Amino acid sequence: MNCDQIVELLDLVDSGENPEVSRHLETCEACSRILRSRIALRDRLRTAARRTETPVDLQARIHRSIASEGRSSPVRWTSLALAAAILLTVGITGWYRSGHLRLTPESQEAYIESIAPRVTPIMQVGLTQHVHCAVFRRYPAEQPPVPDLIKDLGPEYAALIPAMQQHVPPDFRVVMAHLCTRQGRKYVHVIARHGTSLISLLIAKKEAGEQMGSGLDTAAVQRFNIAAFETKEYLVYLVSDMNRDENVETLKAMAPQIQATLKQT
Repeated sequence: MNCDQIVELLDLVDSGENPEVSRHLETCEACSRILRSRIALRDRLRTAARRTETPVDLQARIHRSIASEGRSSPVRWTSLALAAAILLTVGITGWYRSGHLRLTPESQEAYIESIAPRVTPIMQVGLTQHVHCAVFRRYPAEQPPVPDLIKDLGPEYAALIPAMQQHVPPDFRVVMAHLCTRQGRKYVHVIARHGTSLISLLIAKKEAGEQMGSGLDTAAVQRFNIAAFETKEYLVYLVSDMNRDENVETLKAMAPQIQATLKQT
């Protein structure tokens, strides 16, 4: 088995009971690190679940509902189980937002390393920064005012904020715009958000040997869709939870303003 196949099995089997998985983990540090991060997350979820308070009469209500429906309604059983899971998840979500379930920096990097090889190196540039800076982030409760966003991003890139807001789906709002650095590489990063869904516009200067070719390039891994194009000096990415076509069309719509902004800078 290769690493991708092993990673898919980590959540499905007990590695100690699968000889092939065990042998792979003995010699592969990357997969072993991913397993350790998943075990750590599982333990945090268990802790959160134990500390989550549910209504005192929840169990009695479930039993009464089951009794009233009888044993002949499997759909009702499923609905009740789902309702109980939702109640528990609400509590766990609160824990997550308060920081109790945040992955450690090591776990975050292990996750990034597990998905990055599934796309080409040129597409990894946008994907890894999106996950590092947009996904693993705590956002303010209120949308920052535009002057604050411009201040963080810098006046030379200010036009990217309205361009982003104009072309993302209506429910999304630009919640962050800044200049950031990952592993020594600098990025222009504008983030739009709706609930837990994210859209990142990422711009990075080309490094030696980087070339994408003409037109738009696309890639996908897990829930992340990536659309990208290059200018003479820059790589431009839109990474999001939208479907492929919507992601591509959004970047196409934004492209003229992006190109004009980069030309001025």
